[in-house]
Amino acid sequence: MYLRDVRVIDEFFRLESHSNKQLPVLACPTKTSSGYKFCSAIELDILVDRAARCLCARGLNVQNRATAPTVGILGPTNLGYLMIACGLSRLGYTALILSPRLSLTAYVALIKETSCKILLSSSQRVEVLSQLKSSISISILDLIDEDEVLLENPHLPLFQIPSSSLSDKSLTAYVMHSSGSTGLPKPIYQSHQRYISNASNGFGLSAFVTLPLYHAYGFGAFYRALVHGTLLILYDGSIPVTGKNMVQVIETLRPQQVSTVPYSLKLISEEKGGIEALRSYKIVAYHGSPCPVELGDRLSENGIHIVGHLGSTEAGALATTMRPRGDDNWNYFRFLPSVKPHLWMKPLGTGDFELVCLDSLPTKVISNSDEPLNSLHTRDLFEPHPKISEAWKYLGRIDDRITLLNGEKILPLPIEGLIQDNPLVQEAVVFGINRAVPGILIFKSHLADEMSSEAFLGYLWPTIERANKKAEAFSQIGKDLVIVLSAGVKFPKTDNGSLIRLTGYQKFHKEIEESYHRVEISEGTLALGLSIESALDPVDLRVDEVDDRLRRLAYVM
Repeated sequence: MYLRDVRVIDEFFRLESHSNKQLPVLACPTKTSSGYKFCSAIELDILVDRAARCLCARGLNVQNRATAPTVGILGPTNLGYLMIACGLSRLGYTALILSPRLSLTAYVALIKETSCKILLSSSQRVEVLSQLKSSISISILDLIDEDEVLLENPHLPLFQIPSSSLSDKSLTAYVMHSSGSTGLPKPIYQSHQRYISNASNGFGLSAFVTLPLYHAYGFGAFYRALVHGTLLILYDGSIPVTGKNMVQVIETLRPQQVSTVPYSLKLISEEKGGIEALRSYKIVAYHGSPCPVELGDRLSENGIHIVGHLGSTEAGALATTMRPRGDDNWNYFRFLPSVKPHLWMKPLGTGDFELVCLDSLPTKVISNSDEPLNSLHTRDLFEPHPKISEAWKYLGRIDDRITLLNGEKILPLPIEGLIQDNPLVQEAVVFGINRAVPGILIFKSHLADEMSSEAFLGYLWPTIERANKKAEAFSQIGKDLVIVLSAGVKFPKTDNGSLIRLTGYQKFHKEIEESYHRVEISEGTLALGLSIESALDPVDLRVDEVDDRLRRLAYVM
């Protein structure tokens, strides 16, 4: 049976499990082992069956897919989490996949909008669950433990569920959600058809994926591994994301591809043996957020085949920087042939273009504009390659732009990327909305823990000066507006590593205000400190007369 004949994910899952019986397709860390548990597709099929039985024991019985309620999942992503999500699908439920990094307000909004009445959650979220119960009517059940799934009676026959129909393809399989970087996250309804179609994509390589399962890419990677019969290695979410830990996985399991966020690539590249480990991959893929130019150039110059992927939960896969080895244009995207006719690069009049997904794009699941009708304005900014046609450099998001008091607009990513390429820097974030000049928050990496802020800034200043030389005059950072923060302090981020700027600016409002106040005290301001009336006295004018003359002048013009 071909994928086009598959109707629902569970049917497709069982077919693939029997066609790739002996091949390990998942390497997943378990708390009962110091290493990884390797599972073939047929073994995973049995584990999903056990998970379905465990869910039935909690009162979640077989449902008609067309009328089944939505069940939320909240907890650490591991083998048990994955099996429970697949078990819910086997029983006919729609699973709402929730990130553990959201606020209470975000959880309430998503649960209400999706009409979710049942939540499976780990006991680690005690405080959030308590607040959730008092905020909304919902039944909260303990998330089934990984051990419970693994120890379920293995001798029972496979779980029998009602057969599905072709019309079930259009039904919702999972509900993911947007990142919430510019407001409350929005539910994204993913049909069985979309997962089945997406499963045939990819490079057919064994892959090490650090993105969690509640991230759309991480979740989809599991189904792609099943179809291709290749090994998917998940990162252990219970241990810190460090260069050392990731290099250890690479050297031990030797995958052909890594899929991660740019920050993880920075950590690996700074670790002893990290560059060599990355060089061993056929493809080093980054997702979720843009890769800083300095980091990408450094990796490319060291013979690492770095490839960017552009897409979203809302619109699906859109573009890639995949190219022949030896081509150093690693940061120029080419849109996939299948989606290119359904995209519009909207000119913004500044040499920049916004990517717009048209209503005809099959993978688009939401719209936010009627210009054109039912289109999705992504707010992603690009500029074309000066010589190569249909090659586009990603500049950042419209929401990233910082508009100064004089109206000048700063794209902060080049400045931030150059500075945080320094091993002593964990994160760099430009600020300055509605200010005369910009400043920057710099978070020390663990390598700079013992350095004083003064010593750290002295060491880092040449790097900041280098960033200033590459920036326009109005974008340059003065030393008095550099705020140094310790390694333990975090700027708010989405699951894919993108900065949540407005939330972060609010979090560090006090530090930002104090930095501008210090500058005003030390340097003064352009304001004379006189009333308008006193300034007008020598010319014998009143304020209302000036206002009247200005109005008449405006009318004439």
